[in-house]
Amino acid sequence: MDAFFKPSRNWKRPLITTGCILLLTLGIYVVYILSFAAISFVAGTSYVDSLSLFYVAAVKWIFNAHVSAIWIMSLVVTVLEDNISGLKAINRAEDIMKGNRIQITLLVMLYYGGGLLIRKMFDAFSLIFEEWVFEEVWALKIPFVTGCDLFLFVLFTVLYHECKADNKVDSVSDKAS
Repeated sequence: MDAFFKPSRNWKRPLITTGCILLLTLGIYVVYILSFAAISFVAGTSYVDSLSLFYVAAVKWIFNAHVSAIWIMSLVVTVLEDNISGLKAINRAEDIMKGNRIQITLLVMLYYGGGLLIRKMFDAFSLIFEEWVFEEVWALKIPFVTGCDLFLFVLFTVLYHECKADNKVDSVSDKAS
């Protein structure tokens, strides 16, 4: 019976880290909304010209990629290192990524761009093969997207070890001994 409950204990730390990231992301979106409202107020209209909206969207996309990189790395840190979860894992992920933030953020942006391309490809398949029903498209889409997500987490696990070796960052368990 212990084998049944052991995995649930192992999920506690990643869930705490995910909860912290979701709260931080919610705060970031509040800042986005307030900044967009401030830009609209300064412009003196209820709408903003498309160029300003493009700049805000581009900055938001880059910042979201950076936050996603920290989030994924913090989940890897939570799983690989003992007794780290929540904000400690987020801070630890930032320390590990030090010096490689731009490359890792660009990697996540490439992943997002690839995901958008894949989504459009499946939309095109739906239009080309009109006889395909919704379930058939999702039967192809879900395993493909899940495989891409799995590849991303494996990639971040490798990046964790490489960044840790490059930065000469000691693990928390190494500091304790």
